[in-house]
Amino acid sequence: MPNPRIGYVSLAVVALLAGCHREPPHAVIGLADDTTAMPIAREAIDSSSRPGDPPIEIISQPPPGGLVNAVSIARRFTERSDAVVEVGPPGSGNGLLTAPIFDEAHIVQLLSTATDPQIRTSGSWTFMLAPDDTAEARFLAQFVWSRLAPAAVSIFYVRDPYGVNLSRGIATALSDDGVRVDRAPVPSLTYGKCVPRRDGNVLAGDVQAALTRLQPSVVVLATRIPETACLITALRNAHVRGAIVIGDGAPLSEVTARYQVPMDSVYAVDFWMPSAEEAAAADFVSRFEARYHRLPRASEALTYDALMLAAAAIRTVGVEPRDVREYLQSLGHERPPYHGVTGAITFPASADRLVLVEMTRNGRLVRVAADAP
Repeated sequence: MPNPRIGYVSLAVVALLAGCHREPPHAVIGLADDTTAMPIAREAIDSSSRPGDPPIEIISQPPPGGLVNAVSIARRFTERSDAVVEVGPPGSGNGLLTAPIFDEAHIVQLLSTATDPQIRTSGSWTFMLAPDDTAEARFLAQFVWSRLAPAAVSIFYVRDPYGVNLSRGIATALSDDGVRVDRAPVPSLTYGKCVPRRDGNVLAGDVQAALTRLQPSVVVLATRIPETACLITALRNAHVRGAIVIGDGAPLSEVTARYQVPMDSVYAVDFWMPSAEEAAAADFVSRFEARYHRLPRASEALTYDALMLAAAAIRTVGVEPRDVREYLQSLGHERPPYHGVTGAITFPASADRLVLVEMTRNGRLVRVAADAP
């Protein structure tokens, strides 16, 4: 009679051998944001893979064309059994709407350029790489006060959460320092609506109305690209010669790519600027230029960092979203910061990640010291 113990031992050996050859669990990172940096991130993730690392797949989801579409994309992704991290969607409005969806599903969400501080209270599974509007307002107010030393400041802003939050924060900080401040709302414009010239500038009237209330030595813009282009031109046409300082809503490189506007004494805040001194950033810039024949924008560098950070978290702690969330929460606390191409990443994001830039006459962006020389 056959010995049943032999059969049990054989099955145990087979099971053990099968376990030894089991594939590592699969992880999916969704990208519902600008996909420009995705091929470069995918190459870097694949080339750094080691034996035993969980397979990581990046799936591209078209950036949402509206708030309803952002919600639909978020819901579809969180229904996947292998979903671990979503990068995106772009913008604070999309972030505010989708954060509760990821919070309910217990899936990690990384937002590369959202800045509304309310997002932090919308869900504990959502992390913002960029400093929020409150931190940016303090940063810009400090620059204006210490570097430009104004007696009076006009702040033009759009009536959305970005414009309202940033303009209020800057106005409060400067008023506390004894600066006279005037806040002036302007209508939001489409790209075609802005005609930045002397005749037909749709914001010329808004500028004249503000100048009757206060003659500023410095102007701050908490506006988007079309309003920024029209305001700069209208201000210079109105003989306002002082410095103009722009928030992150209108990157200088994108303003000048779309419009011909005077850039003398114009400063802007951004989340990153390419640097040849940092090896990781220089390598990213080199690979980006080889593929696209231009320098990367800050938003593209942040999206790249978000993808690389998600992959690093998965490789460090595994594919369980809860473990990935705890990893992100520990950065800069129990763990050292994650060093990406845009700098040291911790949560919440530090204002140290912000940079000030200005455009030279030959069209190059250069970094500006935030403090008085």
